Amino acid sequence: MTRFNFNAWFAENKPTAILGAVVLSATIIMGCMTWSAWEGYVTSVQEQESIISKLTALAKPDKPFPNDENLKKLTEALAGYQSDLKKLQTNLQKYQVPVFGDLENAKPQDRSQLFQDELRSEVTKIKALSKDSASALPTNFYLGLGEYENSVPKSDDTILLAKRLTVLDWIMETLVKQGGVQVDNFSRLETESVPKTDTSTANTGTQGAKKIAPSQSKIKTSAQHPQNVTSSTSPTTLPESPYTTVGNLQLTFRSSQESFRNFLNAMSVAPYFLVIENLQIQNTSKDAPKRSDLQQQAPKSASGKPLVASRLHFVVGGPEELLNIAMKIRILEFPKTTVSKNDPTSGTGTSAKTTSPSQKDKATAK
Repeated sequence: MTRFNFNAWFAENKPTAILGAVVLSATIIMGCMTWSAWEGYVTSVQEQESIISKLTALAKPDKPFPNDENLKKLTEALAGYQSDLKKLQTNLQKYQVPVFGDLENAKPQDRSQLFQDELRSEVTKIKALSKDSASALPTNFYLGLGEYENSVPKSDDTILLAKRLTVLDWIMETLVKQGGVQVDNFSRLETESVPKTDTSTANTGTQGAKKIAPSQSKIKTSAQHPQNVTSSTSPTTLPESPYTTVGNLQLTFRSSQESFRNFLNAMSVAPYFLVIENLQIQNTSKDAPKRSDLQQQAPKSASGKPLVASRLHFVVGGPEELLNIAMKIRILEFPKTTVSKNDPTSGTGTSAKTTSPSQKDKATAK
């Protein structure tokens, strides 16, 4: 039997041998890659089946999502939020503006005259206090209620005006007590107490296009679909505001930095809820001192030689600097709430809001 000589065959058929080696190597590599891809495919299919089984188990009626543990955590978190919300509401309800001079207990026909008398008395007191504290008041100062100097307000507006007088008197008295304050403006800004309705669907267009009123469109819809009469004609109710605006104040004055800081500190601990909506501060000393001017005024020794130059004068917060302050202050009041037997926050039902005296006033004093 003749022995096969591979070396001789390879020498004679070198191209064929090389091609066969390449094909064999490629086959081995493709087999390894196919095996690796198959293992990854099997793993992915197993993971998919596991996830599908979990989702199927969660979708069953006897095991709804979330589970008992997550539901317990959610319930505890909601209870904590409701408790914090109750505490916040309780703290905010402490900021109630009392009626000045106890006018709510007076006879309705006497409230207007009593309010005018109380206002005149407070203006006189503030003027005397400003003189004692070396403060200056603006011309025709009347606590922002100058329209009632010679005329009495309407009986329906007296309670709201008496509340405003309570806060305005406190702000002005606190300000002039700082001493050396020059008040340039102390005026009341009126705001709408009732939210304005949307007039975008009104019939009065500026371009002459006739628009269909909401009531007409609802009637047509209900005529076409009688089963939707109740839902189409039911009025939409706006959510109640959690606070009421007693009044707005525009205040402009000039004082030292210390007086202004003390006034802000007093407002931060005020018995009323005061919101500073706008604050502008301007220094009266706009230009910094020049170093050349300071060197000319440097002290000299007995021998006539200048001593070491002293520090520059303070520009911000110095004893010679004043601040021009412009503030817009809003006075808020939070209506008290009473919890009924069906309050959900207490575990049984809803809460009902009580109407504050300021909400009972239908007209806004001007």
